[in-house]
Amino acid sequence: MVILAGKGQIPLVNKIHQMEYRTLLVNIYEDSPAFEYADYNEVSDILDKERCLEIAPTYDIDAIVSDEFDISMPTVAYVAENLGLPSWGSKYVSIYTNKNLMRELSAQHSLLYVKHKLCKTVAEVEQFYDDLKHDINIKSLGSCGSRGVF
Repeated sequence: MVILAGKGQIPLVNKIHQMEYRTLLVNIYEDSPAFEYADYNEVSDILDKERCLEIAPTYDIDAIVSDEFDISMPTVAYVAENLGLPSWGSKYVSIYTNKNLMRELSAQHSLLYVKHKLCKTVAEVEQFYDDLKHDINIKSLGSCGSRGVF
């Protein structure tokens, strides 16, 4: 089972086929580019973890994977955990997809990371900017790649 079916997933689907496995792709758009390369397709919102979990047993999946988009990883972990399939698990996926958690973990292990602050108000952002005295990047915790970055 592959979560997402854009152009970026076509090489993944082809690799899975080279390994002699069948592919089930799930994506929200009926005209998803990778659908034509898959054995099976399901149109569904990939953020709807419960729906993706309902789809998986219908095809008796052995594995679930995604690539290229952080946003799909919580669904991958959720389905895998509920079906007893290998995965990073929700704990590590939340660290992987939430930049604040990622940087806090880096600090705990003395790894290099950028200065950061979890801000919930415009005033907190302004104060952080004033404290640093240089430009800052503002990124959503929602794990949407570069969307919402200022």
